[in-house]
Amino acid sequence: RTQHKSQGFGVSVDRGSQKEYLQYLDGDKALNGLFDGINTTWERYGFKEANASLQKIITNFKPAEPHLSVPALLKLKTAAAKITDRKERETFQIKLDEIIVKCLGFHAEVLASKEFVLEGVAEKVKVECINRSPLKVVVEGVSIKGKQIDFADTLKQNEDFVKEISLSTSHAGLSQPYWINGNYENLYPVKEQKLIGKPENDPAFSVTLHLLVATGDKKLPPQAVSVQVPVTHKFSDRVDGEIIRSTFVIPAVTVTPAKKQMLFLNPEPQKLEVKVHFQKNEEITLDIETSDYDVSPRQIKVSPNSEQDLTTLVVLTVTPKAAVGNSTLTFKVNGEKLQTLNRINYPHIEERIVLKDGSVELKGIELKKKGEYIGYIAGAGDEVPEAIQQMGYEVFMLDEKTLRSQDLSEFKAIVAGIRAYNTQDWLPSVKPILMEYVKNGGNYIVQYNTASRDLLTQDIGPHPFEITRNRVTEEDAEPKFLIPNSPLFNKPNKLTEADFDGWVQERGLYFAGNWDSNYRTPIGWNDEGEDLQAGALIITDYGKGAFMYTGISFFRELPAGVPGAYRLLANMLSYKKSAATNEQ
Repeated sequence: RTQHKSQGFGVSVDRGSQKEYLQYLDGDKALNGLFDGINTTWERYGFKEANASLQKIITNFKPAEPHLSVPALLKLKTAAAKITDRKERETFQIKLDEIIVKCLGFHAEVLASKEFVLEGVAEKVKVECINRSPLKVVVEGVSIKGKQIDFADTLKQNEDFVKEISLSTSHAGLSQPYWINGNYENLYPVKEQKLIGKPENDPAFSVTLHLLVATGDKKLPPQAVSVQVPVTHKFSDRVDGEIIRSTFVIPAVTVTPAKKQMLFLNPEPQKLEVKVHFQKNEEITLDIETSDYDVSPRQIKVSPNSEQDLTTLVVLTVTPKAAVGNSTLTFKVNGEKLQTLNRINYPHIEERIVLKDGSVELKGIELKKKGEYIGYIAGAGDEVPEAIQQMGYEVFMLDEKTLRSQDLSEFKAIVAGIRAYNTQDWLPSVKPILMEYVKNGGNYIVQYNTASRDLLTQDIGPHPFEITRNRVTEEDAEPKFLIPNSPLFNKPNKLTEADFDGWVQERGLYFAGNWDSNYRTPIGWNDEGEDLQAGALIITDYGKGAFMYTGISFFRELPAGVPGAYRLLANMLSYKKSAATNEQ
């Protein structure tokens, strides 16, 4: 819990026991414990003696000489053949193998020379083993996905054993989380149902190490023991010391487009930068495919910049053919679609990768706007500034220094990023400057902040309101235009209920509450069976300009390319107070 770093939820560690209270709802009441009447022993699998044997092994275990438990563990493994359920039998024996190798003081590593290996090729790896017990242990070989490499080497006690072998990744498969191994919408399609519930994949590139363990007991012949070993990459840093990372199986070529979607508000051509990543120094022919748009070039031969820099940059020109519509830009090599490699690498967790479709969505949006320049105050991090740029605005990032020194009158609107009032310590102190900007005709739009103890102030707008925990989580909740003739729905873009189709994950969160009577609430919605929520967007005219607070999830909808979210935000950015406006 204390390592939960993504949303500021890190807490101190509580030690000791804690009470949890359960409410009886139905069924027979438990008298002594929650598992009354449930057989939790191995007896239920026809292995009555297992429980007594395990308890005896635990009682006799000697921490200073753990290998003394190995003979009893091997006998128990042999006896486990009588477990009637095949899956439970395999589980029991695999777990015993894990315990046996620990009692031997056995350690094994299979090391690749690099972190990323290619799909379908042979890789040289080092098998390193050490047996720290006096028992005889023979390494009989390794297997990967059923293919076996045999050898027979006896491990000398407490001496490192190293053997170099060649392993094929042909049957390993790409290192891709099983739940996103394919296209998905709302729910992940998992073809192999037995995988469901696994917190993460088994390593794509791993081997089974086969051992033969002899105890010296003439009544107990040497027995086979297996241990699963992931292929890893190990290196050292002069400060961090030894670093061990998983070895990932990846495609030979991947792409990283500068944009995952391109918005076309008119038929004008746009540039797209695409970085091509290679895993070896080779030349490829890159094909770019799309419909309803012209792209130049459509085919290009590319190769890495150098042996040290296995990347290259391709610049494309994308132009709508006629009416601006929707399409997809796809990158292919030899007819195979290329993917984007995403690395998830933080100090507090092991590195992981995710392969995603490398295509770029091309979206035509009928959108009008007013003004040229937008100021943006960074919050906890979002992609809204990039989305505003795609709308045709020039976006300037504002910090305390620029807000205190710059002429703000050039900005049609200033937008505060998500959780800005949770993260920017200086922001409450510049309220007079921002309110003066609004008085003089600017629009100040504050996106959601969390109603938590790190909220720096509730004094955000020209009139009082509170930030609540209210939200609407149903992304298809029916929008209700509470002020239908509001400029926010009519100028410069005429919005309808259709603009609220296709939203993702939610409508919004941390809505306003207990607002002053000077605020207007143009839109409302609610989750099924709950009361109408009108605090998703509040607005008040102040001087010549306007202040707005919104919990609408623009930070989700804009990166997802929801047209209606762009059109609504354009109306908010373009808003102009008018004496002729009579909102009812």
